[in-house]
Amino acid sequence: MNYQIVKKFPVPEVDPEEFDSDAEREMWEWVCELLAHGYLKDAKVHPRTFCLVEGIEEQVITKYKRNKVKGKDYKITSRTLLNGHSYTPDLYLAPFTNGTPFIDMANCLGWICTAGRNDLITPETGFYIEVKSLTYSKYNNHREFAINQKWMWEKHHVYVNRVDPRKLFRKTFCPVSLYFMKNRKDLTIRKPFANCHLLSERRGGLFRGDCRVVNRMIDPDDILTM
Repeated sequence: MNYQIVKKFPVPEVDPEEFDSDAEREMWEWVCELLAHGYLKDAKVHPRTFCLVEGIEEQVITKYKRNKVKGKDYKITSRTLLNGHSYTPDLYLAPFTNGTPFIDMANCLGWICTAGRNDLITPETGFYIEVKSLTYSKYNNHREFAINQKWMWEKHHVYVNRVDPRKLFRKTFCPVSLYFMKNRKDLTIRKPFANCHLLSERRGGLFRGDCRVVNRMIDPDDILTM
């Protein structure tokens, strides 16, 4: 049996080629479950590119050979001296503005919205996410991100939250699509998520800051047998 979340609310379709890593894909599954249950208003993968510094060009004077062009013995062209630098966050989460419990969970996790204050959320502000696994990977350049994170706040006043999906799952919940093994007759929990819980088990405490477990029963409304 295979299981997936029941989409009570619309969830945007994303091309798998847009994800840069498995960590981003796992994080998107977590986001989709919140979207499906109405905890988020919208979410985007690689929402926009922020320019952090413009490129620098210089003028170059090139002299012509004698009698090459009548009336001109030189020309002025431009060439790039230093390339510009830009940054694109991995995810953007837009919660509802009417006191959604997601804001309480974000406060519990220590996340910061674009405006820097979680009590004033507008459609223009939200949570920008950079997915970074704490395990070693040659693609996880934490040092470069730390510079981009400071630069983003200084130039655009946008705070980018660094998130490790596996650590996030332990603090909140594990998506149903990742929680169980595929193509098994009986429900079998995957070993990496043995210490995690489902959203249905967290509803009593997840969005109140204490993250306590209500029960170990699986809510039939959260899964769909395929």
